[in-house]
Amino acid sequence: MAVTYFSELLLLSFFLSSFMLLFRPKIISLILGGSAVAFIAVISENFILGWTSDVFLLLIAAPVIEETLKLLATAYGRKIRNAIGVGLGFAIVENTFYLAVVLSSFSVNIAIPFIIARAVGDPLLHSSATSISVGSWQGSKSALPEAIGLHFLYNLWAVFIVSAPGLFKFEPIVIVLLFALISFESGMMGRLLDVKIRKKVSYEVKGQN
Repeated sequence: MAVTYFSELLLLSFFLSSFMLLFRPKIISLILGGSAVAFIAVISENFILGWTSDVFLLLIAAPVIEETLKLLATAYGRKIRNAIGVGLGFAIVENTFYLAVVLSSFSVNIAIPFIIARAVGDPLLHSSATSISVGSWQGSKSALPEAIGLHFLYNLWAVFIVSAPGLFKFEPIVIVLLFALISFESGMMGRLLDVKIRKKVSYEVKGQN
């Protein structure tokens, strides 16, 4: 794959990571996501893997287990910033694990596309999904199922990537969709629209005067 494409993905990864950090996730959130959530998820998923298939684990068990655990980790602070912190912490540990596995099994040239795909998509997936599920604390019955569904679709896309490497070119599309989700769930888009509407009304009022 062209070096320019890698450069674009890395640049996008930096931009998205910077965006998520603007929410100022608390250190405790990052620690919880990267320690307790990751530890329990690994134990649970390894146990399940002992009596089921990799595909079932990836598409069904992992989304349910990981999103439920990440939601529970936001119990102390039921806000978007805490959800993003938990998601980022979990993604860092998960990516480190996969990086070690891939580099020990494949050459660097073969591993690079996989590594970049995870480096860009994984932190955004986990932060977006947890930002959606945290709505459960406000009484939303669909928040957790929506987060699990998003995780399922992302993992399904990952399965397609393995079976058809050409679909890797759709990585930016997936990232944009996840970016839109986290923006809407955080209320950022709503605040921007509200500012534009108020400016427009103010301008029209001044024009009438």
